[in-house]
Amino acid sequence: MDQYQIISYPLYAGGLLEIIFGVALLKKMPRASRAMRACAGLFFSSAAFLLCTAISYTLESQGRDYNFFNRASWIGWFMIPACLQFAYYMQDENSRAARIVGYVLYPFWTVVFALTMFTDLVEPGDPSLIPFVAIDGPLENPCRFIGAVMAIWLLIELYRAKNRLTGMKKTQFELFFYGTLFFNFGCILVAGILPLFHAVNPSFTTFFSLPWVLITYYSITRHRFFDLRLVISRLLTIALLSLLFAGVHIALFELFHRALGDRLTLLASLSMLGMIFFGTRFNRNVRQWIQRLVLKDRYDYQGVLLECSRAMGTILDLGDLLNYIIASMKKGLGVEHVCLALREGHGVRHEKGSICAVNDSIIDWLRQTGHAVIGEELGRTRPDDPSAMVDAYMKTMGAELLIPLVYKGEIKGYLLLGLKGSGESYVQSDLDILETLAGQAAAAIENAQLYEEARQATESMRESEAKFRSLADTAAVAIFIHQGGNFLYANRAAEDIGGYTVDEYRAINFLGLVHPAYVDMIK
Repeated sequence: MDQYQIISYPLYAGGLLEIIFGVALLKKMPRASRAMRACAGLFFSSAAFLLCTAISYTLESQGRDYNFFNRASWIGWFMIPACLQFAYYMQDENSRAARIVGYVLYPFWTVVFALTMFTDLVEPGDPSLIPFVAIDGPLENPCRFIGAVMAIWLLIELYRAKNRLTGMKKTQFELFFYGTLFFNFGCILVAGILPLFHAVNPSFTTFFSLPWVLITYYSITRHRFFDLRLVISRLLTIALLSLLFAGVHIALFELFHRALGDRLTLLASLSMLGMIFFGTRFNRNVRQWIQRLVLKDRYDYQGVLLECSRAMGTILDLGDLLNYIIASMKKGLGVEHVCLALREGHGVRHEKGSICAVNDSIIDWLRQTGHAVIGEELGRTRPDDPSAMVDAYMKTMGAELLIPLVYKGEIKGYLLLGLKGSGESYVQSDLDILETLAGQAAAAIENAQLYEEARQATESMRESEAKFRSLADTAAVAIFIHQGGNFLYANRAAEDIGGYTVDEYRAINFLGLVHPAYVDMIK
Protein backbone atom coordinates (compact mmCIF):
# COMPACT_ATOMS: atom_id res chain seq x y z
CA MET A 1 0.00 0.00 0.00
CA ASP A 2 1.56 3.31 -1.09
CA GLN A 3 1.18 6.70 0.59
CA TYR A 4 -1.58 7.76 -1.82
CA GLN A 5 -3.72 4.79 -0.81
CA ILE A 6 -3.03 5.39 2.88
CA ILE A 7 -4.48 8.89 2.42
CA SER A 8 -7.43 7.92 0.21
CA TYR A 9 -8.90 4.87 1.96
CA PRO A 10 -10.01 6.67 5.17
CA LEU A 11 -11.54 9.37 2.98
CA TYR A 12 -13.64 6.80 1.10
CA ALA A 13 -14.91 5.43 4.41
CA GLY A 14 -15.77 8.90 5.73
CA GLY A 15 -17.51 9.93 2.49
CA LEU A 16 -19.66 6.80 2.37
CA LEU A 17 -20.61 7.25 6.03
CA GLU A 18 -21.75 10.80 5.37
CA ILE A 19 -23.86 9.75 2.38
CA ILE A 20 -25.52 6.95 4.38
CA PHE A 21 -26.35 9.18 7.31
CA GLY A 22 -27.43 12.05 5.06
CA VAL A 23 -29.97 9.78 3.36
CA ALA A 24 -31.10 8.39 6.72
CA LEU A 25 -31.50 11.90 8.08
CA LEU A 26 -33.70 12.94 5.14
CA LYS A 27 -35.90 9.88 5.64
CA LYS A 28 -36.19 10.20 9.41
CA MET A 29 -36.15 13.97 9.83
CA PRO A 30 -38.70 15.23 12.34
CA ARG A 31 -41.71 16.96 10.76
CA ALA A 32 -39.94 17.94 7.52
CA SER A 33 -37.54 20.13 9.52
CA ARG A 34 -35.63 22.74 7.54
CA ALA A 35 -32.79 22.45 10.04
CA MET A 36 -32.44 18.75 9.29
CA ARG A 37 -32.54 19.38 5.54
CA ALA A 38 -29.70 21.88 5.96
CA CYS A 39 -27.79 19.32 8.05
CA ALA A 40 -28.29 16.68 5.34
CA GLY A 41 -27.01 19.17 2.75
CA LEU A 42 -23.98 19.64 4.96
CA PHE A 43 -23.37 15.88 5.01
CA PHE A 44 -23.66 15.55 1.24
CA SER A 45 -21.34 18.50 0.56
CA SER A 46 -18.75 17.09 2.94
CA ALA A 47 -19.14 13.61 1.42
CA ALA A 48 -18.56 14.98 -2.09
CA PHE A 49 -15.46 16.81 -0.82
CA LEU A 50 -14.04 13.64 0.77
CA LEU A 51 -14.79 11.41 -2.22
CA CYS A 52 -13.35 13.84 -4.80
CA THR A 53 -10.16 14.11 -2.74
CA ALA A 54 -9.97 10.33 -2.27
CA ILE A 55 -10.45 9.70 -6.00
CA SER A 56 -7.73 12.26 -6.83
CA TYR A 57 -5.18 10.38 -4.68
CA THR A 58 -6.30 7.01 -6.06
CA LEU A 59 -5.85 8.18 -9.65
CA GLU A 60 -2.45 9.68 -8.83
CA SER A 61 -1.45 6.32 -7.32
CA GLN A 62 -2.34 4.68 -10.65
CA GLY A 63 -0.54 7.34 -12.69
CA ARG A 64 -3.76 8.60 -14.26
CA ASP A 65 -5.04 12.14 -14.76
CA TYR A 66 -6.81 13.40 -11.63
CA ASN A 67 -7.22 17.08 -12.50
CA PHE A 68 -11.04 16.88 -12.85
CA PHE A 69 -11.56 15.49 -9.34
CA ASN A 70 -8.95 17.80 -7.84
CA ARG A 71 -10.94 20.76 -9.16
CA ALA A 72 -14.25 19.17 -8.12
CA SER A 73 -13.05 19.09 -4.49
CA TRP A 74 -13.97 22.80 -4.35
CA ILE A 75 -17.53 21.58 -3.80
CA GLY A 76 -16.56 21.35 -0.13
CA TRP A 77 -17.08 25.11 0.24
CA PHE A 78 -20.84 24.48 0.00
CA MET A 79 -20.60 23.25 3.58
CA ILE A 80 -20.42 26.87 4.78
CA PRO A 81 -23.92 28.00 3.64
CA ALA A 82 -25.37 24.62 4.70
CA CYS A 83 -23.86 24.97 8.18
CA LEU A 84 -25.05 28.58 8.49
CA GLN A 85 -28.58 27.60 7.51
CA PHE A 86 -28.53 24.77 10.06
CA ALA A 87 -27.55 27.22 12.80
CA TYR A 88 -30.29 29.69 11.86
CA TYR A 89 -33.02 27.06 11.36
CA MET A 90 -32.23 25.42 14.71
CA GLN A 91 -33.19 28.74 16.30
CA ASP A 92 -36.21 29.39 14.06
CA GLU A 93 -37.67 27.04 11.44
CA ASN A 94 -38.90 30.10 9.51
CA SER A 95 -35.63 32.05 9.79
CA ARG A 96 -35.37 34.88 7.29
CA ALA A 97 -31.58 34.98 7.77
CA ALA A 98 -31.34 31.31 6.72
CA ARG A 99 -33.25 32.02 3.52
CA ILE A 100 -31.04 35.01 2.70
CA VAL A 101 -27.96 32.83 3.23
CA GLY A 102 -29.40 30.31 0.77
CA TYR A 103 -30.25 32.97 -1.81
CA VAL A 104 -26.81 34.62 -1.65
CA LEU A 105 -24.11 32.12 -0.68
CA TYR A 106 -25.25 29.10 -2.69
CA PRO A 107 -25.23 31.07 -5.99
CA PHE A 108 -21.86 32.62 -5.03
CA TRP A 109 -20.17 29.27 -4.46
CA THR A 110 -21.90 27.81 -7.53
CA VAL A 111 -20.24 30.50 -9.66
CA VAL A 112 -16.88 29.84 -7.98
CA PHE A 113 -17.32 26.08 -8.54
CA ALA A 114 -18.19 26.61 -12.22
CA LEU A 115 -15.14 28.87 -12.71
CA THR A 116 -12.99 26.21 -11.04
CA MET A 117 -14.30 23.38 -13.23
CA PHE A 118 -14.39 25.10 -16.62
CA THR A 119 -11.72 27.82 -16.52
CA ASP A 120 -8.16 28.29 -15.26
CA LEU A 121 -9.04 31.36 -13.20
CA VAL A 122 -9.11 29.41 -9.93
CA GLU A 123 -7.28 26.12 -10.52
CA PRO A 124 -4.94 26.15 -13.53
CA GLY A 125 -4.58 22.38 -13.16
CA ASP A 126 -1.91 19.69 -13.02
CA PRO A 127 -0.82 20.10 -9.39
CA SER A 128 1.50 17.65 -7.66
CA LEU A 129 -0.18 16.04 -4.67
CA ILE A 130 2.90 14.61 -2.89
CA PRO A 131 4.79 16.84 -2.39
CA PHE A 132 2.09 19.42 -2.93
CA VAL A 133 2.94 21.87 -5.70
CA ALA A 134 0.30 23.91 -7.50
CA ILE A 135 0.08 26.99 -9.66
CA ASP A 136 -2.42 29.50 -8.32
CA GLY A 137 -5.04 30.94 -10.58
CA PRO A 138 -5.72 34.67 -10.32
CA LEU A 139 -8.94 34.05 -8.33
CA GLU A 140 -7.79 31.18 -6.13
CA ASN A 141 -6.29 33.11 -3.22
CA PRO A 142 -9.12 35.72 -3.11
CA CYS A 143 -11.70 32.89 -3.08
CA ARG A 144 -9.90 31.05 -0.30
CA PHE A 145 -9.62 34.26 1.70
CA ILE A 146 -13.38 34.88 1.28
CA GLY A 147 -14.00 31.30 2.38
CA ALA A 148 -11.86 31.77 5.49
CA VAL A 149 -13.77 34.95 6.39
CA MET A 150 -17.06 33.07 5.95
CA ALA A 151 -15.75 30.27 8.18
CA ILE A 152 -15.01 32.81 10.93
CA TRP A 153 -18.51 34.26 10.47
CA LEU A 154 -19.88 30.73 10.79
CA LEU A 155 -18.08 30.18 14.08
CA ILE A 156 -19.52 33.40 15.46
CA GLU A 157 -23.08 32.42 14.44
CA LEU A 158 -22.67 28.92 15.87
CA TYR A 159 -21.53 30.38 19.19
CA ARG A 160 -24.53 32.73 19.27
CA ALA A 161 -26.93 29.91 18.44
CA LYS A 162 -25.46 27.71 21.18
CA ASN A 163 -26.14 30.42 23.75
CA ARG A 164 -29.66 31.16 22.51
CA LEU A 165 -31.00 27.61 22.27
CA THR A 166 -32.61 25.84 25.21
CA GLY A 167 -33.88 22.37 26.07
CA MET A 168 -33.06 19.39 23.87
CA LYS A 169 -32.11 21.60 20.93
CA LYS A 170 -29.29 23.06 22.99
CA THR A 171 -28.06 19.58 23.89
CA GLN A 172 -28.22 18.53 20.25
CA PHE A 173 -26.47 21.65 19.07
CA GLU A 174 -23.62 21.70 21.59
CA LEU A 175 -22.01 18.52 20.29
CA PHE A 176 -22.46 19.72 16.72
CA PHE A 177 -20.90 23.05 17.71
CA TYR A 178 -17.74 21.54 19.17
CA GLY A 179 -17.28 19.21 16.19
CA THR A 180 -17.79 22.09 13.77
CA LEU A 181 -15.42 24.26 15.82
CA PHE A 182 -12.64 21.72 15.36
CA PHE A 183 -13.42 21.28 11.65
CA ASN A 184 -13.59 25.01 10.92
CA PHE A 185 -10.28 25.80 12.60
CA GLY A 186 -8.78 23.10 10.42
CA CYS A 187 -10.40 24.62 7.33
CA ILE A 188 -9.21 28.13 8.20
CA LEU A 189 -5.67 26.87 8.68
CA VAL A 190 -5.31 24.24 5.95
CA ALA A 191 -7.64 25.58 3.23
CA GLY A 192 -7.53 29.31 3.92
CA ILE A 193 -4.09 30.30 5.28
CA LEU A 194 -1.43 27.67 4.55
CA PRO A 195 -2.23 27.46 0.79
CA LEU A 196 -1.27 31.13 0.57
CA PHE A 197 2.28 29.97 1.32
CA HIS A 198 2.06 26.69 -0.67
CA ALA A 199 2.68 24.84 2.58
CA VAL A 200 0.10 22.04 2.32
CA ASN A 201 -2.56 20.60 0.04
CA PRO A 202 -5.90 22.33 0.90
CA SER A 203 -7.64 18.98 0.43
CA PHE A 204 -6.14 17.78 3.69
CA THR A 205 -8.99 19.62 5.43
CA THR A 206 -10.96 16.45 4.71
CA PHE A 207 -9.20 14.77 7.63
CA PHE A 208 -10.54 17.42 9.99
CA SER A 209 -14.07 16.45 8.95
CA LEU A 210 -13.74 12.86 10.19
CA PRO A 211 -13.86 13.71 13.94
CA TRP A 212 -16.61 16.24 13.20
CA VAL A 213 -18.61 13.54 11.39
CA LEU A 214 -18.30 11.16 14.34
CA ILE A 215 -19.35 13.83 16.85
CA THR A 216 -22.30 14.91 14.71
CA TYR A 217 -23.45 11.34 14.15
CA TYR A 218 -23.28 10.67 17.87
CA SER A 219 -25.37 13.77 18.53
CA ILE A 220 -27.95 12.68 15.98
CA THR A 221 -28.23 9.07 17.08
CA ARG A 222 -28.07 9.94 20.79
CA HIS A 223 -30.64 12.70 20.67
CA ARG A 224 -33.60 11.33 18.84
CA PHE A 225 -33.34 12.39 15.18
CA PHE A 226 -33.43 8.67 14.35
CA ASP A 227 -32.24 5.37 15.79
CA LEU A 228 -28.95 4.19 14.32
CA ARG A 229 -29.98 0.57 14.85
CA LEU A 230 -32.69 0.95 12.20
CA VAL A 231 -30.06 1.98 9.65
CA ILE A 232 -27.76 -0.89 10.66
CA SER A 233 -30.67 -3.34 10.43
CA ARG A 234 -31.50 -2.25 6.89
CA LEU A 235 -27.88 -2.31 5.75
CA LEU A 236 -27.38 -5.82 7.14
CA THR A 237 -30.61 -6.97 5.49
CA ILE A 238 -29.50 -5.66 2.10
CA ALA A 239 -26.01 -7.16 2.49
CA LEU A 240 -27.30 -10.59 3.60
CA LEU A 241 -29.96 -10.78 0.87
CA SER A 242 -27.37 -9.77 -1.75
CA LEU A 243 -24.95 -12.47 -0.56
CA LEU A 244 -27.69 -15.10 -0.48
CA PHE A 245 -28.92 -14.10 -3.94
CA ALA A 246 -25.41 -14.31 -5.38
CA GLY A 247 -24.61 -17.58 -3.61
CA VAL A 248 -27.81 -19.34 -4.70
CA HIS A 249 -27.40 -18.04 -8.25
CA ILE A 250 -23.83 -19.39 -8.48
CA ALA A 251 -24.93 -22.75 -7.05
CA LEU A 252 -27.83 -23.09 -9.50
CA PHE A 253 -25.64 -22.05 -12.41
CA GLU A 254 -22.96 -24.64 -11.55
CA LEU A 255 -25.66 -27.30 -11.13
CA PHE A 256 -27.48 -26.83 -14.45
CA HIS A 257 -25.15 -25.16 -16.94
CA ARG A 258 -23.59 -28.42 -18.21
CA ALA A 259 -26.99 -29.89 -19.02
CA LEU A 260 -28.82 -26.78 -20.23
CA GLY A 261 -26.12 -24.49 -21.51
CA ASP A 262 -25.31 -21.01 -20.33
CA ARG A 263 -28.37 -19.16 -21.68
CA LEU A 264 -31.04 -21.63 -20.56
CA THR A 265 -29.30 -22.03 -17.18
CA LEU A 266 -29.26 -18.26 -16.71
CA LEU A 267 -32.99 -18.05 -17.54
CA ALA A 268 -33.90 -21.00 -15.31
CA SER A 269 -31.77 -19.87 -12.35
CA LEU A 270 -33.13 -16.34 -12.43
CA SER A 271 -36.70 -17.70 -12.59
CA MET A 272 -36.07 -19.92 -9.58
CA LEU A 273 -34.43 -17.07 -7.68
CA GLY A 274 -37.38 -14.81 -8.43
CA MET A 275 -39.77 -17.47 -7.13
CA ILE A 276 -37.70 -18.04 -3.96
CA PHE A 277 -36.99 -14.42 -3.10
CA PHE A 278 -40.20 -12.76 -4.26
CA GLY A 279 -42.80 -15.56 -4.38
CA THR A 280 -42.31 -16.87 -0.87
CA ARG A 281 -41.86 -15.49 2.65
CA PHE A 282 -38.08 -15.97 2.45
CA ASN A 283 -37.42 -12.25 1.97
CA ARG A 284 -39.65 -11.29 4.90
CA ASN A 285 -38.21 -13.98 7.16
CA VAL A 286 -34.67 -12.73 6.55
CA ARG A 287 -35.69 -9.14 7.35
CA GLN A 288 -37.45 -10.24 10.53
CA TRP A 289 -34.44 -12.31 11.60
CA ILE A 290 -32.08 -9.35 11.10
CA GLN A 291 -34.44 -7.05 13.01
CA ARG A 292 -34.60 -9.47 15.93
CA LEU A 293 -30.81 -9.78 15.87
CA VAL A 294 -30.12 -6.02 15.80
CA LEU A 295 -33.18 -4.48 17.42
CA LYS A 296 -33.88 -7.31 19.89
CA ASP A 297 -37.68 -6.95 19.48
CA ARG A 298 -37.56 -3.29 20.50
CA TYR A 299 -39.89 -2.33 17.67
CA ASP A 300 -42.50 -5.09 17.95
CA TYR A 301 -44.76 -2.51 19.57
CA GLN A 302 -45.25 -0.82 16.20
CA GLY A 303 -47.16 -3.87 14.98
CA VAL A 304 -49.37 -3.71 18.08
CA LEU A 305 -50.09 -0.04 17.51
CA LEU A 306 -50.90 -0.64 13.84
CA GLU A 307 -53.39 -3.32 14.86
CA CYS A 308 -54.83 -0.82 17.32
CA SER A 309 -55.33 1.77 14.57
CA ARG A 310 -57.20 -0.76 12.42
CA ALA A 311 -59.42 -1.89 15.29
CA MET A 312 -60.36 1.60 16.47
CA GLY A 313 -62.66 2.20 13.53
CA THR A 314 -64.88 -0.73 14.53
CA ILE A 315 -65.47 0.30 18.19
CA LEU A 316 -68.43 2.64 18.53
CA ASP A 317 -68.92 2.73 22.29
CA LEU A 318 -66.91 5.72 23.58
CA GLY A 319 -65.95 4.16 26.91
CA ASP A 320 -64.82 0.92 25.27
CA LEU A 321 -62.86 2.88 22.67
CA LEU A 322 -60.98 5.00 25.21
CA ASN A 323 -60.13 1.97 27.32
CA TYR A 324 -58.96 0.09 24.22
CA ILE A 325 -56.64 2.95 23.22
CA ILE A 326 -55.15 3.08 26.71
CA ALA A 327 -54.71 -0.69 26.89
CA SER A 328 -53.08 -0.84 23.44
CA MET A 329 -50.60 1.89 24.36
CA LYS A 330 -49.65 0.09 27.54
CA LYS A 331 -49.27 -3.25 25.80
CA GLY A 332 -47.39 -1.93 22.77
CA LEU A 333 -44.97 0.43 24.48
CA GLY A 334 -44.81 -1.16 27.89
CA VAL A 335 -45.75 2.24 29.31
CA GLU A 336 -47.00 2.22 32.89
CA HIS A 337 -48.65 5.65 32.82
CA VAL A 338 -51.00 6.45 29.93
CA CYS A 339 -53.59 9.18 30.18
CA LEU A 340 -56.07 10.47 27.61
CA ALA A 341 -58.01 13.71 28.02
CA LEU A 342 -60.82 15.07 25.85
CA ARG A 343 -62.04 18.64 25.70
CA GLU A 344 -65.62 17.45 26.08
CA GLY A 345 -64.80 16.44 29.65
CA HIS A 346 -64.29 12.70 29.26
CA GLY A 347 -61.41 11.42 31.36
CA VAL A 348 -59.76 8.01 31.67
CA ARG A 349 -58.15 6.83 34.90
CA HIS A 350 -54.67 5.37 34.72
CA GLU A 351 -53.27 2.89 37.22
CA LYS A 352 -52.66 5.40 40.00
CA GLY A 353 -56.31 6.36 39.87
CA SER A 354 -55.90 10.09 39.17
CA ILE A 355 -58.15 11.61 36.50
CA CYS A 356 -56.49 12.99 33.41
CA ALA A 357 -58.41 16.24 33.15
CA VAL A 358 -58.03 18.67 30.27
CA ASN A 359 -55.84 21.68 30.94
CA ASP A 360 -57.01 24.62 28.81
CA SER A 361 -53.54 26.23 28.87
CA ILE A 362 -52.07 23.05 27.40
CA ILE A 363 -54.74 23.05 24.69
CA ASP A 364 -53.88 26.66 23.81
CA TRP A 365 -50.16 25.84 23.69
CA LEU A 366 -50.76 22.79 21.47
CA ARG A 367 -52.95 24.90 19.20
CA GLN A 368 -49.97 27.19 18.62
CA THR A 369 -47.33 24.47 18.13
CA GLY A 370 -49.48 21.74 16.59
CA HIS A 371 -47.13 18.82 17.20
CA ALA A 372 -46.03 16.30 19.83
CA VAL A 373 -43.88 17.41 22.77
CA ILE A 374 -41.17 15.33 24.41
CA GLY A 375 -40.44 16.10 28.03
CA GLU A 376 -36.68 15.80 27.53
CA GLU A 377 -36.83 18.63 25.00
CA LEU A 378 -38.31 20.91 27.66
CA GLY A 379 -35.92 19.89 30.40
CA ARG A 380 -33.74 22.98 30.15
CA THR A 381 -36.22 25.73 29.34
CA ARG A 382 -35.93 29.18 30.87
CA PRO A 383 -38.56 30.18 33.48
CA ASP A 384 -39.87 32.92 31.20
CA ASP A 385 -40.23 30.54 28.27
CA PRO A 386 -43.91 29.69 27.47
CA SER A 387 -42.97 26.02 27.28
CA ALA A 388 -41.96 26.07 30.98
CA MET A 389 -45.65 25.75 31.83
CA VAL A 390 -45.90 22.63 29.66
CA ASP A 391 -42.76 21.22 31.25
CA ALA A 392 -44.18 21.70 34.76
CA TYR A 393 -47.52 20.13 33.76
CA MET A 394 -45.86 17.07 32.20
CA LYS A 395 -43.69 16.53 35.27
CA THR A 396 -46.76 16.76 37.48
CA MET A 397 -48.52 14.14 35.35
CA GLY A 398 -45.41 11.91 35.19
CA ALA A 399 -45.45 12.16 31.38
CA GLU A 400 -42.57 12.02 28.94
CA LEU A 401 -44.62 12.50 25.77
CA LEU A 402 -47.56 14.80 25.02
CA ILE A 403 -49.43 14.18 21.75
CA PRO A 404 -52.33 16.34 20.53
CA LEU A 405 -55.50 14.65 19.27
CA VAL A 406 -56.32 16.57 16.11
CA TYR A 407 -59.47 16.06 14.05
CA LYS A 408 -60.24 18.27 11.03
CA GLY A 409 -57.72 20.85 12.20
CA GLU A 410 -59.22 21.12 15.69
CA ILE A 411 -57.54 19.85 18.85
CA LYS A 412 -59.96 17.50 20.59
CA GLY A 413 -57.66 16.70 23.50
CA TYR A 414 -54.28 15.13 24.10
CA LEU A 415 -52.56 11.91 25.03
CA LEU A 416 -49.96 11.68 27.81
CA LEU A 417 -47.43 8.84 27.84
CA GLY A 418 -44.83 8.01 30.46
CA LEU A 419 -41.42 6.50 29.83
CA LYS A 420 -41.23 3.48 27.55
CA GLY A 421 -41.05 0.16 29.33
CA SER A 422 -37.64 -0.53 27.75
CA GLY A 423 -36.26 2.63 29.36
CA GLU A 424 -35.20 4.00 25.96
CA SER A 425 -35.93 7.48 24.70
CA TYR A 426 -38.65 8.14 22.15
CA VAL A 427 -37.13 8.45 18.67
CA GLN A 428 -38.58 9.95 15.51
CA SER A 429 -40.00 6.64 14.26
CA ASP A 430 -41.94 6.47 17.55
CA LEU A 431 -43.32 9.97 17.06
CA ASP A 432 -44.33 9.25 13.46
CA ILE A 433 -46.45 6.23 14.32
CA LEU A 434 -47.82 7.72 17.56
CA GLU A 435 -48.89 10.96 15.87
CA THR A 436 -50.58 8.94 13.12
CA LEU A 437 -52.27 6.79 15.75
CA ALA A 438 -53.36 9.91 17.67
CA GLY A 439 -54.97 11.33 14.51
CA GLN A 440 -56.84 8.08 13.92
CA ALA A 441 -57.83 7.95 17.59
CA ALA A 442 -59.21 11.49 17.36
CA ALA A 443 -61.32 10.50 14.34
CA ALA A 444 -62.51 7.31 16.07
CA ILE A 445 -63.41 9.26 19.22
CA GLU A 446 -65.35 11.79 17.13
CA ASN A 447 -67.25 8.95 15.42
CA ALA A 448 -67.97 7.29 18.77
CA GLN A 449 -69.29 10.56 20.18
CA LEU A 450 -71.51 11.08 17.12
CA TYR A 451 -72.75 7.52 17.45
CA GLU A 452 -73.47 8.10 21.14
CA GLU A 453 -75.35 11.31 20.35
CA ALA A 454 -77.37 9.55 17.64
CA ARG A 455 -78.13 6.65 20.01
CA GLN A 456 -79.28 9.05 22.72
CA ALA A 457 -81.42 10.95 20.21
CA THR A 458 -82.99 7.66 19.04
CA GLU A 459 -83.71 6.61 22.61
CA SER A 460 -85.19 10.02 23.35
CA MET A 461 -87.41 9.76 20.31
CA ARG A 462 -88.55 6.30 21.34
CA GLU A 463 -89.33 7.53 24.84
CA SER A 464 -91.33 10.47 23.41
CA GLU A 465 -93.20 8.15 21.08
CA ALA A 466 -94.00 5.77 23.94
CA LYS A 467 -95.30 8.68 26.07
CA PHE A 468 -97.43 9.93 23.18
CA ARG A 469 -98.93 6.49 22.58
CA SER A 470 -99.66 6.07 26.27
CA LEU A 471 -101.37 9.48 26.38
CA ALA A 472 -103.25 9.04 23.10
CA ASP A 473 -104.44 5.52 23.88
CA THR A 474 -105.94 6.63 27.21
CA ALA A 475 -107.59 9.80 25.81
CA ALA A 476 -111.42 9.86 25.54
CA VAL A 477 -111.38 11.71 22.19
CA ALA A 478 -110.50 10.39 18.74
CA ILE A 479 -106.94 11.25 17.67
CA PHE A 480 -105.84 10.78 14.08
CA ILE A 481 -102.52 11.35 12.30
CA HIS A 482 -102.68 11.49 8.52
CA GLN A 483 -100.53 12.59 5.61
CA GLY A 484 -101.97 13.49 2.22
CA GLY A 485 -105.31 12.00 3.17
CA ASN A 486 -103.79 8.66 4.22
CA PHE A 487 -104.19 7.54 7.85
CA LEU A 488 -100.91 6.95 9.69
CA TYR A 489 -102.30 6.55 13.22
CA ALA A 490 -105.63 6.22 15.04
CA ASN A 491 -106.03 5.77 18.78
CA ARG A 492 -108.39 3.42 20.60
CA ALA A 493 -111.06 6.07 21.07
CA ALA A 494 -111.10 6.58 17.28
CA GLU A 495 -111.82 2.87 16.83
CA ASP A 496 -114.69 3.02 19.34
CA ILE A 497 -116.22 6.25 18.02
CA GLY A 498 -115.81 5.61 14.29
CA GLY A 499 -116.37 1.89 14.32
CA TYR A 500 -113.33 1.13 12.21
CA THR A 501 -110.19 -0.74 13.21
CA VAL A 502 -106.75 0.82 12.68
CA ASP A 503 -106.15 -1.36 9.61
CA GLU A 504 -109.51 -0.32 8.15
CA TYR A 505 -108.70 3.36 8.74
CA ARG A 506 -105.47 2.94 6.76
CA ALA A 507 -107.49 1.66 3.80
CA ILE A 508 -109.82 4.70 3.86
CA ASN A 509 -109.08 8.16 2.53
CA PHE A 510 -109.26 10.56 5.46
CA LEU A 511 -110.99 13.32 3.48
CA GLY A 512 -113.77 10.86 2.55
CA LEU A 513 -114.91 10.86 6.19
CA VAL A 514 -115.01 14.66 6.49
CA HIS A 515 -118.19 16.64 5.83
CA PRO A 516 -117.85 18.56 2.54
CA ALA A 517 -118.32 21.85 4.36
CA TYR A 518 -115.16 21.24 6.39
CA VAL A 519 -112.85 19.75 3.74
CA ASP A 520 -111.20 23.11 2.94
CA MET A 521 -110.67 23.74 6.62
CA ILE A 522 -108.97 20.35 7.05
CA LYS A 523 -106.69 20.92 4.09
